[in-house]
Amino acid sequence: MRKKISSLIKVFLIIGFIGLSSTVVAAPPTIWGVKYRVTHMSLNATGFVSWLKVVNPSTLALPINANIIWTLADGTEGSVTNVNFGSVDAGGIATISEATILTAMGNPVQLVDVSLEVIIEGSQTIVTAEKKASDGRLPILTERTYLLTSP
Repeated sequence: MRKKISSLIKVFLIIGFIGLSSTVVAAPPTIWGVKYRVTHMSLNATGFVSWLKVVNPSTLALPINANIIWTLADGTEGSVTNVNFGSVDAGGIATISEATILTAMGNPVQLVDVSLEVIIEGSQTIVTAEKKASDGRLPILTERTYLLTSP
């Protein structure tokens, strides 16, 4: 019985070593940039102002692009893709105002609910969204996804 178990262990070890010899260790993927999803912002809301902040800790200025989808208060839906919001300086912070976002959408005047995908080349960039009312500021949820290739 002991010899049988010993033989089985040897077989498993040999199979294990054979498996290890064929294992290829790949380098981690190179990250091209980031995509931040701002899940929901209300624009043209009476008494409120919303904006985005883009923080760039890198040593290069980076372009800021976005895809925007929206629904107006009357139910009209729309979208724009690959909107250029300018750039964020190396080691700098850029503000994308509510007015800038509305301009990219064609300047609707009624209440509008938007969702944005902000796309930036550079893996260290941070995007935050905020809303301000007379009684203070509130953060707006953003979700970060790393991009391996340019979208």
